Amino acid sequence: MGCTVTVEILSEGEWQHEGAVGLYDPSRHSIKLLKTSQQLMEHTYFHELVHCILHTIGRTKLSDDEELVDMVAGLFHQAVKTAVYPNSKKGK
Repeated sequence: MGCTVTVEILSEGEWQHEGAVGLYDPSRHSIKLLKTSQQLMEHTYFHELVHCILHTIGRTKLSDDEELVDMVAGLFHQAVKTAVYPNSKKGK
């Protein structure tokens, strides 16, 4: 809501969050992603973005529900990847 969320992609050597491939930090308004395959990074980005959205609107309990967050992220990812706009090159 008016703030910029920065996104960083970090190599394995820079990554300090064992067992995770992404992280949303609400205190810094940032998303960090571990450099992996393009598809996994995209999905992880949407996953962390859902955390960001839920946190921003004050729905932290929903943000704690990892299964819900992951399902919504998957749907966002699918919608963005498969969207066809009538006047775009993709839609022609």
